Amino acid sequence: MSIKPIYRSSKNKIFGGVAGGLAERFKINSKVVRIAFVIVFVFPGTTLFAAIGYIALWIIMPIKKSEDNSKNNTSDFFKQFFGKKEAGRVVDAPHVEKKSE
Repeated sequence: MSIKPIYRSSKNKIFGGVAGGLAERFKINSKVVRIAFVIVFVFPGTTLFAAIGYIALWIIMPIKKSEDNSKNNTSDFFKQFFGKKEAGRVVDAPHVEKKSE
């Protein structure tokens, strides 16, 4: 009997991919795992336990390598909001109006 490893999800993630990875490993809906984390987090007396547990899993669990990792890169998420930096200035940010020279 082999034990399947648990990975953080690189596709199904909101914060760190912990809930998505647990859901993929146990073959359940990731919403169920996220709701369970929220319930444990807001239940009186367990907030610190839930926060430390989530952060510990985030640190301990390795990221599952996907076939197309470029689309799932966190830096791409930030680039879509902040644009690329070139020579100390931000370019190609969708919310920044380009000034004509």
